[in-house]
This record gives sequence, structure tokens and C-alpha cells, in this order.
Amino acid sequence: MKPLRAALAPIIALSLTLPGCATHEPGTHAADDAPAFDLSKCQGFRNFDLAEIRERMSEEDWQKASDRVTNILADQHVPEVAKDAETLILAYQASYPTVRTTIWYSAERQEWRGYRTSSGTAYGPVPPPPPPPPPPEDPDQLAKYEAARAKEQARKEAAERAEEELRREGYLYTAASTAIIEAWMNDPCFAAEPDFIRTPLTLKLGDRAGEGWYCPPDGNFWVGEIRKRGETVRQMSVPCISKTATHGFLAWATSY
Repeated sequence: MKPLRAALAPIIALSLTLPGCATHEPGTHAADDAPAFDLSKCQGFRNFDLAEIRERMSEEDWQKASDRVTNILADQHVPEVAKDAETLILAYQASYPTVRTTIWYSAERQEWRGYRTSSGTAYGPVPPPPPPPPPPEDPDQLAKYEAARAKEQARKEAAERAEEELRREGYLYTAASTAIIEAWMNDPCFAAEPDFIRTPLTLKLGDRAGEGWYCPPDGNFWVGEIRKRGETVRQMSVPCISKTATHGFLAWATSY
């Protein structure tokens, strides 16, 4: 099996107001109390001075970043069955397409499920469908026309029922996707990164070491949130495609 990062390289979540939940305080992180880990093994830390982000982020900056994530995720759909899940993940990709994914783990069922919505395409909003053609005047053709319209209506109603069931129950992740989710949840590189990735990022390698790196003009950004029962809520954001674990996780979450 390829290493997780290599497998994800080609493809390189909703803010619920729940009682007892709090996000990290400025300068703190869920990974702060974790055992020491060699961050040089992490692609993001090898490429960028990520520790500098925490150093230059004021309390006001941190609160603005947190509020932004909260506001973006406020309208995200969370099925009733997911609201008390052992783990709840909310992921959002901006620009085109705009994608929202809700992922949750049911300890009772011992399974990961998800619900994903997407609007638009990589090239812009999806245009409305064209109107149906007018009915033919020929009686024989009219019968076929009405039968085709009835069949199409039945298809739409079936699709609406299926979508409503997805909104209630979500879809079941495959064993392969489940393994990827659990790998991300236990990835020390992902845990060690700052919650809010910001540019410019100071480069650490190559001829441009020490220089600032800015986002390419791709237009996408990602935000997310991880809620584990009994633990502090982790919010996160990344402004563009980058070789960081935070981008890798959120990009994967909004792709599957």
C-alpha cells in the first residue's frame, strides 16, 4: 500500500452551537500536550516555517479567524443522527465548486458516515435545465410524449426521495475511505500544524529559503472543524492549495 500522503497527493466542516464546546485559545493547540514528534518528517513543516504562524498571530487575529470559520459553517447541514456522534467533522471548500461535507463516526454502529453537497462546477454555476419541448400535435406521438414525461417525473421523485434519505442517514464510507479518515485523525503532522494556516508562509527549502510564499491564484480556500466528544473543538482553515496536512485533510474531506 502506498503511504497515505502519496495516495492523497493527486487530489490533494459546520459550526454547531453545542453546550460545553469551546475552541482552542490563542497560541494553544490540541497537539501541545502530545508526546514529542519529529516534525521534520512532516511535509508542511519541511517546506514552511509553520511555527511562525502562531508567533505572529495576535489574540485579535485568532478570534477573527475563529469567527470566520464559525460563520462559514453555520448553515451546514448536520443530520439528526450525527449531532451526538462520537466524532463530527465539518469541511467546506469555497469557490467553484462550493462543497460542504459533514462526516461523523457512530460508536453504536461502529461506522463512518457522511453527507456532501456541491454547488456549481469548476467553471462556474450550473445553468438551469432547458424547458421541456412542447407537446406534439400527432396523437400517436402525443401518447409517447406523455409517457416519457411521466417516466421523467417518476425519476425525479425517486431522486428526491433518495436525497432526503441521504440528508437523514448519510452515506456509508467504504473500508478504504474509513481507513483514510482514521489515519488523518491519528496523523501527528496534521495534529501539530497551526489551526489557521495563513500566508505569507516563510519557505525553508531551496533557493528561496527565508522568503515569503503566497497563494497561487486558484481561488479556492478551505475551512473545517473537528468535534470529538469530551475534547476541545478544533477549528481550522487554509487559504489555498498548499503542501500542508491541513489542506490535504480538508481537500480530501470535500472530495469524498
